[in-house]
Amino acid sequence: LQDQLDLIQVDWSGNVVWEFNKAEFIEDPGQKPQWMARQHHDFQREGSTTGYYAPGMEPRIDSGNTLILCHRDAHVPYISDKPLVDDVIYEVNWEGEIIWEWQCSDHVEEFGFSEEARNAMSRCPNYRGGTLIENAPALGDWMHINSMSVLGPNKWYDAGDERFHPDNIITDDGQEVIYIIDHKTGNIVWQVAPPFVGADAQLAPITGVHGTHMIPRGLPGEGNILIFDNGGTMPGDLYADSQAHAWSRIIEFNPVDKTRVWEYSAASM
Repeated sequence: LQDQLDLIQVDWSGNVVWEFNKAEFIEDPGQKPQWMARQHHDFQREGSTTGYYAPGMEPRIDSGNTLILCHRDAHVPYISDKPLVDDVIYEVNWEGEIIWEWQCSDHVEEFGFSEEARNAMSRCPNYRGGTLIENAPALGDWMHINSMSVLGPNKWYDAGDERFHPDNIITDDGQEVIYIIDHKTGNIVWQVAPPFVGADAQLAPITGVHGTHMIPRGLPGEGNILIFDNGGTMPGDLYADSQAHAWSRIIEFNPVDKTRVWEYSAASM
């Protein structure tokens, strides 16, 4: 399930100058017990909200906190009676200590899944039957978060919209939900989600979303949301029938009224 042992930073001489692995002590059958980060897909160092150049932003290399996207096993009857692998976001300081965390299943009722979607999720929560560890149980990768990013300073918050507080975190997942997590409360305060009705309908269809972030200040389109809509269908996607499409594209949209501002599609090449 893409779990990584640790997340490390090395200098140009190959020396480890920072590391994190103290999320969970794992005792897999037939394996040596060890500490693991169970990191997957994404991380973000304080100082940069994007991973690419933006005016006034530079990731810290000798201090600061790091957001890390990880896994944690869970059993949540509201989701399914099957064992789950849950998504958790840790904020880790320079000493490698967890100072904040957010677990996805704690907020499942905030996503507003329909009864039909919940029934489908309960029967098959993206259940992965195969495993590389002998005798290890299969798990339901129920939400499958692909990316997360701190919003950073933006005009919407400056105008008084608390949903877009610079410390809040925007993320996307395999159920085609794009949402913002309030860093103070952990609550979901904004989202674009299936079945894409109302203002959300302007962005459909989208599936296999990755790389969601707010365009930083000083760049064209600052304050808009940029997503990579990978197309196809995601395993366990509750809305595959309505959202599937056979091309990839990049979509830029206004997060307040959710109108498309710009799009580039591989289908047009």
